[in-house]
Amino acid sequence: MIRKNSKLTGFVSGIIAPFLGFYIYYLISFHQMTLRAFIERITEFGLLASVISLSLIANLILFFWFLRIKADNSAFGVIGATFIYGMIIVYLKFLR
Repeated sequence: MIRKNSKLTGFVSGIIAPFLGFYIYYLISFHQMTLRAFIERITEFGLLASVISLSLIANLILFFWFLRIKADNSAFGVIGATFIYGMIIVYLKFLR
C-alpha cells in the first residue's frame, strides 16, 4: 500500500498532474477544436515543448500543496517528476 507521504506518491502525482494541466489548458483555450486536432496543431507549429512547460504549473500547485500538508517526501517526488519532464522539454526544444 502506498503511503500518503512517500516519494512514490509524489512522483506518480507529479507525472499525472501535468496531463490534467494540459487538458485544462486545452479546455480553456481551444475547446472549439478536438483534442486530437489541438495536439496535431501544436506539434505542427513546434509548440509542444512550450505547452508541456505551461502544463507543469499543475506540478507547482501540487508541490506547494504537499508542502502545506507537511508531506515533504511527496513534494520531493513531485520535483523528481518535474525534472523528468524538464529533460523531455530540453529534448523537444533543442535536440530534436
